[in-house]
Formats: sequence, C-alpha cells, structure tokens
Amino acid sequence: MNFFDFWKQSRLVRKRELKGLIFVLPFIIGFFAFIFFPMMQSFIYSFNDLKFDGKVSLEFMGIENYKRAFTVDTDFRKLLLDSLSSMTVNVPIILIFSMLVAVFLNGKFPGQPVFQIIFFIPVIVSAGIMPNLISDDIIRRTIINAASATGEDTSLFNASLVGDLFMRMGLPNGFIEYIIYAITNILEVINSSGIQILVFLIALKAIPRSLYEASQIEGATAWESFWKITFPMVLPQTLVNVVYTVIDAFSNNVNPVMQTITDYNFSSFQFGYAASLAWTYFFIIIAVLCFFVLLIKQLMKHYN
Repeated sequence: MNFFDFWKQSRLVRKRELKGLIFVLPFIIGFFAFIFFPMMQSFIYSFNDLKFDGKVSLEFMGIENYKRAFTVDTDFRKLLLDSLSSMTVNVPIILIFSMLVAVFLNGKFPGQPVFQIIFFIPVIVSAGIMPNLISDDIIRRTIINAASATGEDTSLFNASLVGDLFMRMGLPNGFIEYIIYAITNILEVINSSGIQILVFLIALKAIPRSLYEASQIEGATAWESFWKITFPMVLPQTLVNVVYTVIDAFSNNVNPVMQTITDYNFSSFQFGYAASLAWTYFFIIIAVLCFFVLLIKQLMKHYN
C-alpha cells in the first residue's frame, strides 16, 4: 500500500492502521538501531576470512565459505537435513495440538480460567535454563539408567498396545508411528504450544456465535461446523502460528545447527565460515516460510 492509497481509506481504517504502526514502531526502531548493521556486517564476513594480527583484517574468499558448507562440511549438511525433517514432523503436531486445546478451552466448563493458566505456563517457564533442562532431560535419563540396571519399564504407556489398537482399526503404519511419536514427545509439544494456543483461543473467541447457531438450525454437525466455520475463520491466525512455530523450531537454543554455528564462532574462531553457515540457514528458513505462507494463502483463497 502506498501513501496515497492510505489516505484514500476511511478515517476509521486509517486510525486502526496507525495504531498498528505505533505498536510495532519500537521494534522497527530497535531493529535498525541494534540488529540491521550487525546483520550486514556478518553478511560481509561470510565472504571473507577474518584474521587477527593486532587488528581485524579481512581476506576476501568469494563464495568459498558457502561452497565448503555444501561440498565439504558433511556434518553441517547432516544437521541441516535433520533439522528440516524434525521441523516437518513437529510443526504439524504442535499446530494440531494447539488447535485442539484452544477449542477445548473455548468451551464453557467449571474451572476454565485455571486450565487456561495451566496451558500458558510453558510460555513463562520456556525462557532461560528451561529449554536446556528439557533438552538434556537429566532427571528422566537418571531414572532410565537406574531402571535399566534393575530391568524395570520406565515408559509412561505401552506403545505396543497403542500400536496394536490402531492397527486393528486399519490405520496405515506411517500414521500409527506418527501418533506414537507425538504421544511419546508430549512434554516437548506442550512446552512449544503456549503462544499458539493463546493465538488460536483469541481467534476462536472472535468468531460470532450466531454463525454456529445458524449452522445448528440448518442441521450441521459439530464436525461440519468446524470445517465450514471454525477452520476458515482461524486461517489468518494459523498463518501467524505457522510462521512462529517454524522460526521457533529452527532457532531455539537447543537446535543442533544453532549450536554448531555457535561453536564455529566462539570455539574454533572461524567467524567468516560461521557467518556463511548462519546466512545459509537464514535463507533456508525464509524459503520454508515462503512455502508455508503460499500454502495457507491458497487455502484462504479456496475458502473465500
């Protein structure tokens, strides 16, 4: 939207968009004041080899650092593929779980505020040391090691029984494995779903109740109401959650790719190569986000 289009809009729309601009203005100022110039500096470093001989000197290497990342560094390629596959598996699980919990919390039942607080707690405790504790899972590993010595079973549920139940229902093996994976990693799923649940919950509360009442009068089932009313109405918020979840999956502190880039920076002091890895990772994240954005945009066009 250009400047003239902005002033052609109604006064109410201009006022709303100005409020939105004021809301994000601190981030815009902070980005250009503290982030933009270091980003450009790291981009320059990615094409150079940094040397320290009393002062910082740059030796231009062209795209050699990027060639090394894709043709020589097999460990980085493996970590990158593992990160992409993990994101592909985990993002749908987190989004589906967040939607189900939001639909549950949007209902009317005793103690609703308490349950809303419980599901939002991971957002509060996910900062600082908590991700590392969950990733290392020291307590759980200690219990497993102790139980292994005595031959005891430490699983929270019998995965074989769940698998047998699904197989009797005639479900595909790949789907069964996916469900079992989601259940066994429920702690990580809950810890990564707080923001998404909140966004979905706000979207659900904004849907007019009259739409559901009209659908009930027409004889629509709850399943039909979800796919004809709820799902199309929350697609914009689904796009927000997809972007947030993908970025969180790629950039959290326990991501092996992020740890590898940090090691090249502060352990091996290969700043130029670390910068090239960071920018490679950045462009891959942008490509994945563009794919999901286009996919959801097509869904939105379909329902419109």
